[in-house]
Amino acid sequence: MAPVRVGTTRFFVLAVISLFALLVMHNALNIDLAEQTSRRPGLLARRARRAAEMAAAEADLASERHGELETAATRPDGASQPPAIAAATRLVNEPPWSTAIARPDAPPFDYADCSSRPGSLGPTRALEYIVSPDDPTGFPANCEREELQELCAVVRRVAINREVLTAVCNSKIIGQLEAFLDAVASAGIKNVMIIALDQKLCDWLDKRGVAYYRKISTAAGSHKISAQKFRIVKEFLEVGCSVLMSDIDIVWIRNPFDAIWRDTDLEGATDGWDEETAYGWTERLDDVTMGRPVEGYRITAFNSGLWYLQATAGGLRMMNLLAHRMETEDTWDQTAFSQEATLGTHDDWLNAGTTVRVMNHLCFCNTKTLLRGIRPNASLASHRPVVVHVNYHQSKQAHMVDINDRYHNGVADALERTAKHEPRSTRPIAQVEAPFWSELNDGFVTGAHVQPSVGIVAQHGCSPVPPRNAFLKRSLRLLPPACDDEGAEQAALCAKLSEVARAGEVGLVLVTRGNAHALPLFAEAARLAGVHNVLLLAHDAELDARDARASGAAAAQLPSRASSESGLPWLALDAALPPAALAALPPAALKYAALRQVLRAGVSALLLEPNVVLVSDPFRALSRDSDIQAMAAGWDEPSSYGYNHVLDDETMGFTRYCHGSRIVGKDPSAIFALATADAERFAWVVVRRMREAPAKPEREVISEELWLPSSPSVTRAGVVTRVSNYLCFANAKVLWRTINRLPRLRERHTPVLVALPADAPDVLQRMGAVIRRYHRGELEALDGFPIGQQMPDFSREVCEPSRHLSPAAGSAEWLSQLTATGWTWSGVKEIRFDDDGTLKTPWGNGTWKVVTGKDKMIAATFIGRAHILQFAWKDGRGQFISSRCEDADVVLGRALPS
Repeated sequence: MAPVRVGTTRFFVLAVISLFALLVMHNALNIDLAEQTSRRPGLLARRARRAAEMAAAEADLASERHGELETAATRPDGASQPPAIAAATRLVNEPPWSTAIARPDAPPFDYADCSSRPGSLGPTRALEYIVSPDDPTGFPANCEREELQELCAVVRRVAINREVLTAVCNSKIIGQLEAFLDAVASAGIKNVMIIALDQKLCDWLDKRGVAYYRKISTAAGSHKISAQKFRIVKEFLEVGCSVLMSDIDIVWIRNPFDAIWRDTDLEGATDGWDEETAYGWTERLDDVTMGRPVEGYRITAFNSGLWYLQATAGGLRMMNLLAHRMETEDTWDQTAFSQEATLGTHDDWLNAGTTVRVMNHLCFCNTKTLLRGIRPNASLASHRPVVVHVNYHQSKQAHMVDINDRYHNGVADALERTAKHEPRSTRPIAQVEAPFWSELNDGFVTGAHVQPSVGIVAQHGCSPVPPRNAFLKRSLRLLPPACDDEGAEQAALCAKLSEVARAGEVGLVLVTRGNAHALPLFAEAARLAGVHNVLLLAHDAELDARDARASGAAAAQLPSRASSESGLPWLALDAALPPAALAALPPAALKYAALRQVLRAGVSALLLEPNVVLVSDPFRALSRDSDIQAMAAGWDEPSSYGYNHVLDDETMGFTRYCHGSRIVGKDPSAIFALATADAERFAWVVVRRMREAPAKPEREVISEELWLPSSPSVTRAGVVTRVSNYLCFANAKVLWRTINRLPRLRERHTPVLVALPADAPDVLQRMGAVIRRYHRGELEALDGFPIGQQMPDFSREVCEPSRHLSPAAGSAEWLSQLTATGWTWSGVKEIRFDDDGTLKTPWGNGTWKVVTGKDKMIAATFIGRAHILQFAWKDGRGQFISSRCEDADVVLGRALPS
């Protein structure tokens, strides 16, 4: 096939900024520690109190089964409630954790509020501090280590509340550094120190009376220097000192330590310029081959020049991981930094498991936000950002002077000196990408970068893969078995779990009237796969009175009857959840409410849908190194695991390109939750999100919660997440497009399970075909099905040359539409179909002919390969789906505007 580009082709050469080197230290700012801590005396106490509150919230979530629930609660009418119903009332009536669910559902929110409000949006993962906030004498820590003694000495003098603002610099940019330090002084920031890369800068800092940590090295090469940057921050964390890392091209306006939330390991500034680009957004992908839209998730990059990292185990892991990547990979430090902040664990790569929050983009802002968003907005005329990063504009020093004059010297029109020709608005992402939408969409949805996973399953099958970065030690907070506890809330559920669970794990399937029709085939596959630890939860309550009284065929669809006849262990949902939960929660939320009950019993659960076909025992393919292991909704490496995507805003000139992450969401058909305190909290948060936004699809709620970071309007659960291998936990597109088409996978690879689209009209036929293929060995059982519902008939016959005639044999009307304009090929411009049968492409000329007996179908041959193209016109614009004859690889194309 001709080359296919993933995402935009507008890439640029970015110079990696040289940073720093080895170790020696000097300190010239002599401030008494007692004086420092007296300036903001309550922070350590508040941090300790915050840690205690988070621990209490964890205990509350994980331990409701204990004493406080053993006494009767009181209803508003004064009547007594038994403990189980009291627990359910607490589940559904507790005050909301969030003032907003997620973009774009959020109610109006004051994003110009730069105050720190930890805990106001609900608890996230508890932090593991290097030095406990309750330990008044433990800081700095590890000072007995020789290599840390000098650092201990300087942070002992400079740090306030165990935090420092630091920047890396050499003597070549002293002009910028001087402006930086002037702003720091004007903002009243005392706990600042510079990491000096050469002796000349040390001498300059001595004269100015600024503290510094000297790190002089002969290391050459940007990657070695970047690796040292992360290793230096690691030293700070090891002594228990949290770090606000800053570039030099930054103007500090207010004390940033008053605006940091401190409820996650990492808080990072964004390269985004509005709420979507800053905090993440959903994009609707047009996957013509599957006949349905697909949700993609995007976020712009975290800027590696402005971030706050707490002295926690999570922060330490991230620095170790980034240093390792800088030393072993040819990658830009900001790309790696942003990837590790957003992308999860998969295959043989462990993520650091760091909890992440995006800093408020109007408070920790870049110059694109300042000059195009804040400056022209009358409602923000009195707004004072915390800091401005001059990362989007050249003439950095001039911009820094103007920003300093505007916010520190009161010169109202100072920004106009260098920004008078700057546009007075930002553009929404849809407008920015509109000119090359088809390139972004079509190249992505037809991407086929599967080689890494093909290699992994060839070597390991679907067994867990040993991690490449095994040095990364992560800990999970497992919940103890609780079904044996006196006063366990759900005796029926505990009894059934004791009967069904194996090694403390169970498959959990919520059976409703909407999916009960698939249950016989699900049960058949489970028996053939030898999977016996599956528990069905039958939910009959959604039936109305007429259906409940029905008999015959209608009654056969009752979930309880279908479950009973399946031969699998089952339990009525009302025996697993209290009545209050059943009455108050929307159907999609009930599955996660039940999951929470199971996790609280200390049992891990694999959530499955009845439209899943088990091919082998899925429990043998689980890694168990994360709180949540989720199935990908993607079809290759970039869509399943995410990739570094580049935005192109041509109005920005030199800095038009903005990096970020892009991924397709998670598939809730197969989600494994380890019995941990954090997985339990995840289930709780999902229940809350679904209850507050009942119209939001389950897959969107799950994808946002597992992938997007915390932001000013929402706090995420903070679970450690793994994405299952998409060739092992396969969806329909992966099975029919990749596994059944590539000979080495078709003949040798066996997935663990296949999830079929529940709303597909042929879902039962496809489930039966999967069973025949993998349980009965019928190699051709899958061949009669197209990839998706909208795929044309690309049978082998249409590739026969005898079916291909000259263009003159086709209908003049549609052929005139075909030849009148140029077309894209997987987003690449452009290909042309000439009247004489010549095909012109960017990869060389070829020929095209009409396929006889087919409407609007042609055969196109170029660079030695034949393709069948089926055309259609939608809303007046042409599009085609192409299938390559040799392997049925699919490409999308669209007509270019005339």
